[in-house]
Amino acid sequence: MKRVITILTGLVCLIAVSAQTPGSNGGNALRFDGVDDAMLSVNQQTTVYNNFTIEAWVNPTAAITVYNQNIGSTEGSPFYGGSNRYLIFPPYGGYFGNADTYASAGLTVGNNGVCVFEHGNYYMPPILAWSGIIIGWTHIAVVYTNRQPELYVNGVKVKTGLTSHRLKVFVADSEFGGGAYGHYQGSVDEIRIWGIALSEAQIKERMCRRLTNTDALFQHLINYYRLDESAGDSVMDYSSLGNTAVLLNGPVRVESGIPADCSVLYCTAGADNGNKGFIGNVAACYGFDHSSGFSGYADYSNFTVTSAPGKLIGLSITPAYNLADHTGLYITVYVDWNADGDFADAGEMVFAPTYPTNVKTKFYVRVPAGTTAGTKKMRVTVRSDKHAAACGAFGFGEAEDYSINIAEERPGLNAIEDEAVDDAGKTFSVYPNPAVNQFVIERSGYNELMARQAPVQMTLSDVHGKILIKASLTSLVQQFNTSNIAPGVYFVTIFNSDHPVVSRIVISR
Repeated sequence: MKRVITILTGLVCLIAVSAQTPGSNGGNALRFDGVDDAMLSVNQQTTVYNNFTIEAWVNPTAAITVYNQNIGSTEGSPFYGGSNRYLIFPPYGGYFGNADTYASAGLTVGNNGVCVFEHGNYYMPPILAWSGIIIGWTHIAVVYTNRQPELYVNGVKVKTGLTSHRLKVFVADSEFGGGAYGHYQGSVDEIRIWGIALSEAQIKERMCRRLTNTDALFQHLINYYRLDESAGDSVMDYSSLGNTAVLLNGPVRVESGIPADCSVLYCTAGADNGNKGFIGNVAACYGFDHSSGFSGYADYSNFTVTSAPGKLIGLSITPAYNLADHTGLYITVYVDWNADGDFADAGEMVFAPTYPTNVKTKFYVRVPAGTTAGTKKMRVTVRSDKHAAACGAFGFGEAEDYSINIAEERPGLNAIEDEAVDDAGKTFSVYPNPAVNQFVIERSGYNELMARQAPVQMTLSDVHGKILIKASLTSLVQQFNTSNIAPGVYFVTIFNSDHPVVSRIVISR
């Protein structure tokens, strides 16, 4: 369903909003309830240690406790009161031999990070701990090399752990979805455990496709669960070892959400807390108008605006706040123009004003000449203390992803779009009306630089003509405080280059 909205800009921006469903590689996955669901293999290996790889596609729906990584604690046990949701539970080191010198390695996964735990005698430390945003289907890989783990997210190394003090660290491959000290909550697909340490290139080469025995490294797989079964309590192991697993307590088979095209996957970003502000609305002229609450990170890539090389895209970002006491947010916007899976190339930070704002901000982005056709990722971030990087977690704020579709030239419409965008305010709107403690004047267009270089004057006067506020409009969107003005009817007058424009406004309490 589509809806068309008229934005007050002197020229009309048509905004079409349509819901889309992300693609999928097909097949099934398993969803664990975080309580007692599990998948068990009776053949825990005892020959692979110190160098190995664990990888899977995950979509967690609950948080874990992300500890400070260390070498000697027992924080992986329940005695610390943390929330340890084990995707793969590590057996006690004594299973492999000497519990004081041996350990096994497993991991907890949540929508806020990953921890790798080793398990031995009075020993269960988070030897690797990474705090980051995992929302939606995400590929993770833990690679042990000479007893030191590294974590890769969507094929990119994000954390290096500590080197284990244990003589041998074995890979856990028998308890999936949880164990005695906690259960994973969320979905999982394509679980693979390797008897070698994969390189970053080897991870990226294989993460987006199913493997067969023709793969050059296939002989190093010790577990490979595609999880494509549609019924029954057994799960086939596609490695040459054939370690069939059994489902316990009813994990649910669901459709896999692995992206249909995961050759380009983006780094994660997002915030832990929205109390100092978050993204309330993102809108694109001739594209979309999307409002949302706080979620830390959200993928709204199904909201798309279409443009062409050399043309302008008018955008607006409106902060929102849970608390009355706030100082504004730093807005930063990135676009991956060359669709290479990052925002690190020249010109891909497209908007980053040096000042924080607590009101709607309007601006335009020009599509670089020579940009190829196709969908480009746009990442919008707000942060309370400084500009947010395109990747990584931060404290207060939010990150959201949208899409820009680069298409062929459309001569007539492109000219209209540029005229609507490259403007600095021939028409105005005043809101909210009635106002309580403040009101906003919004000028049409998206050319913030022109608005700052060519300010216009405004006044607020009462019914007798007495001027109570007189100021320059130096921004496309500007807020005025009315907390000291008595309730009543007032008039906002804007002196633009053509003639004064008057709007009636009511101030109430």
